[in-house]
Amino acid sequence: MSDNLKLTDLPGVGPSKAQALEEAGFGTIEALQAAGVTDLAAVSGISENLAEKIKEAVQILEQEISPADAPSEPVPTDSNDDFLSISGITPTRADSLRAAGFKTIADITNASQDELSSIEGISTALAARIKASIGDIDLEEKVTPPTKPPVEDTPDPTTVELRPRGHVGKIPELGPKDKRLLAQKQREGKPTFNRQDGHMKKRLTKNKHKSVWRRPRGTHSKQRRRRGGHGEVVRAGYRTPVSVRGLHASGFKEVHVHRPEDLSDIDPAIEAIRIAASVGNRKRERIEDIAEENGIRVLNPSYEEVSLQ
Repeated sequence: MSDNLKLTDLPGVGPSKAQALEEAGFGTIEALQAAGVTDLAAVSGISENLAEKIKEAVQILEQEISPADAPSEPVPTDSNDDFLSISGITPTRADSLRAAGFKTIADITNASQDELSSIEGISTALAARIKASIGDIDLEEKVTPPTKPPVEDTPDPTTVELRPRGHVGKIPELGPKDKRLLAQKQREGKPTFNRQDGHMKKRLTKNKHKSVWRRPRGTHSKQRRRRGGHGEVVRAGYRTPVSVRGLHASGFKEVHVHRPEDLSDIDPAIEAIRIAASVGNRKRERIEDIAEENGIRVLNPSYEEVSLQ
């Protein structure tokens, strides 16, 4: 213990209580460390609660000072904690990577997606995410053409990219009228219908950008009289045509799914799925496999590693 520590440095101990502790034989920090709570509570002016606080403070001082006297262990320069800087890597997954023989980030860079997905706790989608996080793969779906023609005896260099799963290029068969109406719907959109004086009354606001709509009332209501700059009024003219109402921009009817069993009632010709955000990587992978087999488009797909010749 340091000699600079005084009894008055302890919480709740003033000059009078410090003098009482010294007279009782607890004048040093070492003596307080060896004493029990009952011994300190027997001192005049020291309650049992204060004795417990003194003991806790002495233990904290001991923990803060003792490590400084012990020799510090050398810190390895090549720390495996760098794994935690990779997107999607948790301490448990980092341990799985080290158990599989991956010591550095360079080992992960040189590994393929299949090798990473074979490790416990890492799915195919997470393996692609890891490869993209360390900058090994370009997420843009394009390949730079070679500057020189390949030599016949030399094999073509293999490039790797990430491609989305789930028939992302698939579109439904729509008639000319429905195509025109769908394009018009995307082009025109809808205005934001703000409630009259909704910006003045916080309780009327659903969130800070949109208020719950109510028809404007009042003789002098400028919104009711459709004065410019006072917000649009809900009316039938803004309604989407019936044939394209509720459709995704691609023309599919959007259906949210949470498990593989939800795909049994999907019609691939007119419906597309959107996987819920709460679905984990393993279940998402099973849903995408079933969608791939049945020709169902996934509106929010994951990416997989593809080798190009």
